[in-house]
Amino acid sequence: MDGNITYLCVHHFTIGGLPLQFFSIPFGVLVLFQNLLTIIIIHRTPKLHTHANIVLASIACGDIYLALVYIGDGIIYLPGVRNTMRPNPFLEASTCGAGYSSLLLSVSQLGFIAVDRYIHIVNPLYYIAHITKRRVYTIIACFWIVGLVYGIIPVIMYRSTSNDNICLIARPPFEYIVVPVVLYHVEIVLMFVCYFRIARLAFQRKKASHARQLGLNGDTLNRENFNHSRVAAWKSVTFFATMCGIFVVCTYPAVLAILISSVDSFPLSVFMPLMFLFLIHSVLNFFVYFNMNKDFCQGFKKIIADIQHKFMKTNTRNGN
Repeated sequence: MDGNITYLCVHHFTIGGLPLQFFSIPFGVLVLFQNLLTIIIIHRTPKLHTHANIVLASIACGDIYLALVYIGDGIIYLPGVRNTMRPNPFLEASTCGAGYSSLLLSVSQLGFIAVDRYIHIVNPLYYIAHITKRRVYTIIACFWIVGLVYGIIPVIMYRSTSNDNICLIARPPFEYIVVPVVLYHVEIVLMFVCYFRIARLAFQRKKASHARQLGLNGDTLNRENFNHSRVAAWKSVTFFATMCGIFVVCTYPAVLAILISSVDSFPLSVFMPLMFLFLIHSVLNFFVYFNMNKDFCQGFKKIIADIQHKFMKTNTRNGN
């Protein structure tokens, strides 16, 4: 460690005597691979080309952005790569901006999915008429513009902070993190309200009133179609609600730690595991998709089958 260092930042943190980078780089590669695979599966599977799944692909892009920053930062700070462990103000500000803009992007888009599902189930005619793919792409683009601008702010305004013996990543300025922290809590309330109201509608509305609304005559075929539609809608809501629940469980402790560390000292030995927990939600998302989304599972299996087919075809050609 450089003898001129007068404070500890995340780059100096060790786990079992090993530098943090030995863990953060493989973990970042895992996050990168899983989210790339998620985007490829959604792109290759026509049944997944729904509004909500388009937003999921955008969330995966945000996680890729964060993973790339963390991988690059980890490689640069690997022992032997740099001759000094003195913090690089630009890298520290970039990592800080990537982390908090990613939080802003994820929570905003999960909130958007909750509203999307709510409108889709409560008022399907309005949804079909007004919620178009073009509007969804426009909203996603707005989220990304705001997120990227927010991520650049530390590079412009707080690059000198590390020179003042303050670890910008572990102790960001309060005025900077207050926006994503407040938005985080607002979006959690919004998601809870939307999914609670959807659940209430699913369980408390009488089948007869639904049938009258949809103009069903009560014959067996129509009743079966109605039941199938209701089950499909409920499965969709359960899937996205599970995603939001995992996001809150994995990120809320980290958000509280960030809030505390912005106004007071917070031990790195606690802060860093919470940051890893923050990233674990991205890893878990893939398994939620695979286990709860039939079309995603089939899309994944199709990719494996295509790879095996191409591999066997290549071996056959080489054999000939």
